Amino acid sequence: MSYKQHAWRHHPKGTDPLDLTSFQPHTGYQQHILDSMPDAGGYWPLDDTDTAFLDDIGPNNRDGVYVNDPTLQVAPLIGDGKAVAFHGASGTYGKVIGSTGLVGAGSWTVGAWIETTQSSSFGIGSSHAQVVCADDNSFRYFQFRLVPATGVLEVIGFGLTGPITKVGSVVVNDGVRHLVAARYDGGTDEMTLWVDGVQDGAAVTLGGTPSVSMGDLVIGCREVGAAFEDFFDGVIDEVFLYGDAADDTFMSGLYTLGFDTTVTGSTWYFGVGAPATSLGNNGDFYQDTSTGDIYEKVAGSWGSPIANSTVIAPGGIGTTELEDFGDGSETVGDSTHVAEVTVDDKGRVSHMAAVAISFPAVSDLAVTAAPGSDDTASGITVDLTAGESVAMGDPVYIKSDGKVWKADADTAGTFPAIGLAVTTAAANATVTVLLLGFARHDAWAWTVGGIVYLSTSSGLTQTQPSATDNAIQIIGVAPHADRLYVNPQLVWITHT
Repeated sequence: MSYKQHAWRHHPKGTDPLDLTSFQPHTGYQQHILDSMPDAGGYWPLDDTDTAFLDDIGPNNRDGVYVNDPTLQVAPLIGDGKAVAFHGASGTYGKVIGSTGLVGAGSWTVGAWIETTQSSSFGIGSSHAQVVCADDNSFRYFQFRLVPATGVLEVIGFGLTGPITKVGSVVVNDGVRHLVAARYDGGTDEMTLWVDGVQDGAAVTLGGTPSVSMGDLVIGCREVGAAFEDFFDGVIDEVFLYGDAADDTFMSGLYTLGFDTTVTGSTWYFGVGAPATSLGNNGDFYQDTSTGDIYEKVAGSWGSPIANSTVIAPGGIGTTELEDFGDGSETVGDSTHVAEVTVDDKGRVSHMAAVAISFPAVSDLAVTAAPGSDDTASGITVDLTAGESVAMGDPVYIKSDGKVWKADADTAGTFPAIGLAVTTAAANATVTVLLLGFARHDAWAWTVGGIVYLSTSSGLTQTQPSATDNAIQIIGVAPHADRLYVNPQLVWITHT
């Protein structure tokens, strides 16, 4: 799966970005929009869990809020994620304040998925139901709305000669999900409506380049000064606004992709025991950390385990398919096997195979379970020989004798640290070293979010060493007071 590298978030607001269980890759549908989006624009998937955050995953991060408590986390109108139910009688809506980054050079495309049976209007003086609106009578950009009495769509664009209305003919208040969109192409001066990937009727012309002034963007109603009207009653999902005119191929392809219920996020979840039926979406994975069993959600069900992460039958890359994995009863030899996962361009896992990892000079390289108790670790570990007594949490380096010793930031030759000891060992005994992952030690008291360095006392510190010739080596970051994300940097600097 490709990821467009802008300032877009890849984790829900309110979660720690180092908490891997909160990582949410874009669905194939979302990635299709983001890959096509110009620099001007916004994308609100409405997957939010808190009414204080209406999250924009587009290039400009124009976040908003929900007002009067619409219902979040309802069933999605595309193959993955969640949606929001707006309640016209209660005056619910979403609002994005300001338009910085959303407006292009005269063209625009707005769209969303909707499902409604609304046949009457809500709000004083109302006769419509706004899907997305950017018109407050002062800053007039567009109105994209439903006509409840007839069930068709309307779009109003504002040009040099004033407002121009395009009325559709396809009924969309039939209780069936629809992809609805409106587009203005400044190059041709044509404004069109689209329903389910097909243009709804002929284009209309605005008679000149429209105003590019835009105020707040409102989802589910219209704001006029201090008043609100035209409330939408139904479910809205995947709202987007382009500061450009999307082409016909994009418009038709978006409907096909959104209707594909096999598109999933391939998110990993972790817990003790079998997964709850309500957890996750089709194509997601779950690991029972008490047994190592791995489940995949298919057709709304987690079913039986598809593999076990503690014992996986040996095999070459791409040669041992998922169904050939052991059931947990086989003993692995002197190398450990992990799963190689291939994800297609829609975020679906298309292939999984056993991958052997073998190092002649070391033993027992392993990917361990999530740290669930004191003095445990999760990640890539390796068993090495200790040159001296080491304890849980000691940073270690490899000495010329091939053994690991305690690293120290103020003693030349004892850094860089390659990892963290996560077991206690006497001299010449075997110690498990965490090379990359998470460690938990309840005696730690880190400042959450702070960088952790190699210390000058063979330990760890959040105070950067500052004496002459001290090494400044980052060991990791603290996601919790008693946990450390371990990722030792092998490029360091020294004070002079």
